[in-house]
Amino acid sequence: MLPQRTPFRTRYIKNSRRKKLYLVSILNQFNHERSVPLPVKRTHVLMLGRIDEMWRKFNLFVMSLGILIVVAALGVILGVLSTSDASNATTAALPKPPEITVNWQENGANHQRFVQIIQGTVSSEETGVVKTDTNCTPDTQGLSYCHNIIAIAHKVTVTVTDIHNMQHYRCLRVGETVILKPVNLSWAKVVVQ
Repeated sequence: MLPQRTPFRTRYIKNSRRKKLYLVSILNQFNHERSVPLPVKRTHVLMLGRIDEMWRKFNLFVMSLGILIVVAALGVILGVLSTSDASNATTAALPKPPEITVNWQENGANHQRFVQIIQGTVSSEETGVVKTDTNCTPDTQGLSYCHNIIAIAHKVTVTVTDIHNMQHYRCLRVGETVILKPVNLSWAKVVVQ
């Protein structure tokens, strides 16, 4: 028959001289009238081991709870910051061409749309060919801020931002011929042929 093994925690405390001395000093605090220290019983050692184990579990629980609260707080802060950045970007990204009132949801109706000129200039009415159509992901209002490069005469290109709702009006297609009519230095009207 094999000898019955005591749990690891019990053996650790039973064999630890420091733990025994600590337990004896605690027991002696309650035994002032005796000059002889109380004997340490196995039940006292087991009880001390269980209390020690409970405190370790409690401390682990408190640390885990603290880490969870910190992670949740960071998530909330980052969520608020990203939401405020997105709302600021949406309101700031709706530019107005001077002297013209534009409903961006209807920009592109009747094959005409207003575009913001990012790079290059359009000084007079020019015919061009659309070379690229990128960045067409819509925002929370359904508006897309498509970047288009349009090649006009003499190997000159103009980069524009086409603000429109893709659910109502399509993007400019690559290879499509358009007419650019300047409104001012930073805005033009595009007529799709």
